[in-house]
Amino acid sequence: MKNNYRYFKFIGLFILVMFMEIFHMNLFAEQDKILSTEEKIQKAKEHYLRGKQLIETQDFQAADEEFKKAQILLESPSLELQTLVGSVKEDKAPVTEESQEAELKSGGETAVTLARTAMELDQKNQYEEAITFYLKAIQLQPQNSNLYYNLGVEYIKINQYAQAEESFKMAVKLNPKDKDAYYNLGILYDSYLINKKEAINCYLRYLKLASNKEEIKKIKQRIEYLKKGLGIK
Repeated sequence: MKNNYRYFKFIGLFILVMFMEIFHMNLFAEQDKILSTEEKIQKAKEHYLRGKQLIETQDFQAADEEFKKAQILLESPSLELQTLVGSVKEDKAPVTEESQEAELKSGGETAVTLARTAMELDQKNQYEEAITFYLKAIQLQPQNSNLYYNLGVEYIKINQYAQAEESFKMAVKLNPKDKDAYYNLGILYDSYLINKKEAINCYLRYLKLASNKEEIKKIKQRIEYLKKGLGIK
């Protein structure tokens, strides 16, 4: 009887916890509906700033939660573009003496083979596993911008936006002409991190490097939309 009592007591507590969680989520949603547009924008900014502070302390998981709250509050219209998020790049980085030495120390694994495995995992929707292999590849070739770009793509797929931001920023630092990285950073700031000014900056950098007329037209329209929302001419 005692075992049965403990079992039912545990089930009861579990149901209570689940009920409270659902109640909390519904309450948040109802409060969200009551807020005015101005209040939503202000609260979203607060969440965003807390997220940026958490990034500085390396608490990426908590930062992502703050960014998601900001995103829910704003519910900004998504960018009507074919995003590059699903596209990872083939490794074309030159082999250097430093990378060869690192690969020898790694027991024979090369950045190329690790990246290839990561791409295969990506195709199987095993994004977290792909991240593990990209991180290993980066240890062997830390100057390979494509690896950071691909890492950012994987982080977006599992909703880890803070890490994605850091990865894409590293990609453009290593390769300032990587238009795809600027494009993805723009989308990241626009639709997820809710930083319209940074989104505009990244889109402008993309336009300087882009050649596709249709994409250029869409990006210019998006920039005008964002500027209008910010009161910028």
